[in-house]
Amino acid sequence: MKPQELLLDLVNVPAVNLLLNQLRTRCMTEYGHSYGVFQLGFLMGREAGFDNSEQYLLGMAGLLHDIGKVEISDITNKSGDLTDDEMDVVRTHPKRSYDLIKKWDLPEEVAWMAVAHHEFGRNRYPRDSYNGNGHDYSGAERRHGSSFTFEGAQVLCACDIFDALATQRSYKKPLEIDAAKDRFARDFVGNEIIRDALLRIEDLPVLYGK
Repeated sequence: MKPQELLLDLVNVPAVNLLLNQLRTRCMTEYGHSYGVFQLGFLMGREAGFDNSEQYLLGMAGLLHDIGKVEISDITNKSGDLTDDEMDVVRTHPKRSYDLIKKWDLPEEVAWMAVAHHEFGRNRYPRDSYNGNGHDYSGAERRHGSSFTFEGAQVLCACDIFDALATQRSYKKPLEIDAAKDRFARDFVGNEIIRDALLRIEDLPVLYGK
């Protein structure tokens, strides 16, 4: 399966299309970022040997991981530094994404990957959504019968970190590819195999026009 074929399959899901339209309307920068995470996630999933059904779930999670920001777009669209109170609100967006994905009856694996997509960065959050010490991945694995959700969440986090570093954001200018790689290697604290897989992607300069 090619990434454009997967993208077409995903945007033809009515709930996904509706949510993406909301993201594009309220948070255009996040909409572009979500597409970047989707692209990187596809390459990472192929490297990890994910099958088509797993690529489908990871791709949907890549597109929707930040959908919770539509509820706080007055803050996330601001340029410059945020106050401590505003950052506290921003840190609620993974749980907001989880709730919206569940509200629209999309796959539970997608909701779990979305809520966990900041759990493997240096500044991990949220820390108290489920058990006060991070998310209950063992429970997620038992429910889904495999470690896919756990691995997929780490892939999603890696893609989220790198794309945010390499692109223009409301609060920062993009880093050059080598600088983004160096910063990513420090900021991602998940599985080293996943970290190294992203750093090996040869198409990064092409994807980011550098």
